[in-house]
Amino acid sequence: MVKSTPIIAVAILTATLACRSSDRFVAPVPQTLTVGLSAGADHASIQPAVNAAPAGSTILIEPGTYAESVFIDKSLSIIGSGPNTIVEYPATGVSDTGVIEIRDTFGVHIEALSVRSTPAMVDGIRVRDSTGVTLQSVVASNNSSDGIDIRRSADVDVLDSTLEANGSDGLQVDEFSSSLRVLRCHAASNLVDGIKFRNSSNALIENNTAALNGDDGILIRDATGVEVTANTATNNGSVGIKVVDSPDTVLANNTASGNTLGDIVCEPLACP
Repeated sequence: MVKSTPIIAVAILTATLACRSSDRFVAPVPQTLTVGLSAGADHASIQPAVNAAPAGSTILIEPGTYAESVFIDKSLSIIGSGPNTIVEYPATGVSDTGVIEIRDTFGVHIEALSVRSTPAMVDGIRVRDSTGVTLQSVVASNNSSDGIDIRRSADVDVLDSTLEANGSDGLQVDEFSSSLRVLRCHAASNLVDGIKFRNSSNALIENNTAALNGDDGILIRDATGVEVTANTATNNGSVGIKVVDSPDTVLANNTASGNTLGDIVCEPLACP
C-alpha cells in the first residue's frame, strides 16, 4: 500500500503559501484622471475625482466653473487649464473653510486654476498641518477671507500666483509654519495686507509685487529667519514693507514708494 501523506502535506503547504500571497497588501497605482464636461472626462466635478484617485495621482481639470469645495488629505497633483478653470465656493456653503482645503497630508501640488468665494470666512486655498505643498500659477481673488491661508505647515511654495481683491489678506502665513518660499506673486487690492508672514520661521519672500492693499503691502511680524528681497511695494494704505519684532529679517534690493505711512519700516529697531 502506497502512503500519500507527503503528497497531502505538500498540497496543504502550497495552498497555505497561496493564501498568504493573496493576503499581501498591494499599494494602489497612481492614476491620471480628468475632470470636465467633455465626453472623455472621467468626472464632472473635482471632489469625486479626489476621492477616487489613489495617492500620488494627477487630476487634470478642463476650463469651466466648478461650484464646489474641495478637501484634500492625500498626496495629489491637481492641475487646471489656466485662470479659466474656476473653483467657486457654493453660495449656500458653510463658513470657516477654504474653497480648496489641504489638511494633514504631504506632497500636494495645485497649479493653473482660480479660486473664489462669497460666503463669509472662506479662504481661497487653506493649508493646515501639511508639508511639501506647492501652489503655482493660482489666481486667488474675490474671496471673502484670505486668498491663501497657511498655518502649522512646512515646506510650502507659493509661486507665480495672483492674490487680489480678497476680503482679508492676499496671503497669510501663521501659527508656527516654517520653510516657505513666496516667489513672483502679485498681491493687490486686498482689504488688509498683501503678504503677511507672522509667528513663523524661515521664509524667502522674493520678486513679488504688493500694491493698493488696505493696510501693509508686505508684513513680517514675530518671525525669524526671513529674507525679503527684490520686492516692489507701492501705494498701500499703510506701509509698503513692514517688519515688526523680527530682528534677524534680511531686507535687500526692495523698492517701495507712494505708501501712506512709510515705504520700508522696522519696529522697534531700525531696519538693517
